[in-house]
Amino acid sequence: MERGVWDAKGLAGLTLPTLFVAGSKDDVSGYEKGIKAIYDGAVNADRYLLTYVNARHNVAPNPPPAATLQPGVSAEEYGHYAEPVWNEHRINNINQHFVTAFLGIHLKKADSAKYLDLPETDANGPWPGFKPAHLLGWRCAI
Repeated sequence: MERGVWDAKGLAGLTLPTLFVAGSKDDVSGYEKGIKAIYDGAVNADRYLLTYVNARHNVAPNPPPAATLQPGVSAEEYGHYAEPVWNEHRINNINQHFVTAFLGIHLKKADSAKYLDLPETDANGPWPGFKPAHLLGWRCAI
């Protein structure tokens, strides 16, 4: 959205259920004027937004390619694939939780709504599927 790829008319045409995953400090797509604006504009879709607070762009990571860890390769190469604040394994586990619930609801018609229909923060206690203190630093928007 921030880069002019989307507009309001295009987003209004999005009608399929969508799960957005973003970092609040996304330095590639932007957050407020980028991914969150896309989420806000997709008014005709059953949509969800998982935000990693203080994360940058790489919040849906695959492991960085092994070649980025080879001797002589600049650390910058690894940085193209890695999220500098969040632990890669933690991100992947959290994403698995929400993707599994999302696909369960929309593909399998499973009763998994309690895993997605959450308050923005865990102020009222832990969310289903998570232990207390495991939710620090992220929020979910429904």
